[in-house]
Amino acid sequence: MGEVSTRRTVLVAGVLAGIARLWAPRHGSAAEEVGCAIPPAVATARAEGTTVESIGHGAPLSTPGHSINLYRFSLPPGGNVPPHRHPGATLLAVESGALAYTLLRGTASIQRGTGDEVLSVGTEMILRPGDALFYDADTAHTARNPGKVPVVVLSVTLLATDQPATILTDEHGMELT
Repeated sequence: MGEVSTRRTVLVAGVLAGIARLWAPRHGSAAEEVGCAIPPAVATARAEGTTVESIGHGAPLSTPGHSINLYRFSLPPGGNVPPHRHPGATLLAVESGALAYTLLRGTASIQRGTGDEVLSVGTEMILRPGDALFYDADTAHTARNPGKVPVVVLSVTLLATDQPATILTDEHGMELT
């Protein structure tokens, strides 16, 4: 059980890293620590009261030109994540609260204690503590906190260092121009 829980936590942290970069403040942010420039439109789109904590990052020898990042973020009750995608793989895990996740384009799967679930485009799924979510490059999505307490999520991302961490999309998952 401990090994599965640890793997799930690491995977979840990747997903959250991309989201964390989306929400991070413009100056003095965790995103700046890893060399990520956040466009003002993205920085101001984050929900009031969202916090982002950079836990760690590295450049794996097995994937040259990529970085792996681990973040913890907290989204306040009623907070929304705007539609976006990441150009790399993401894994996230819910530590506390509830996260409503909607797949807009691509593929994603939830790992729960009861087994894996493949998400359908356009269907909102609620993730609770212990649930993990994996999606690969270019999967567009949105998320929100439907609860009355902050949702805390760990995120791990594996991203090419020459790509932005987050790309805003429309409600259909198509990149904004």
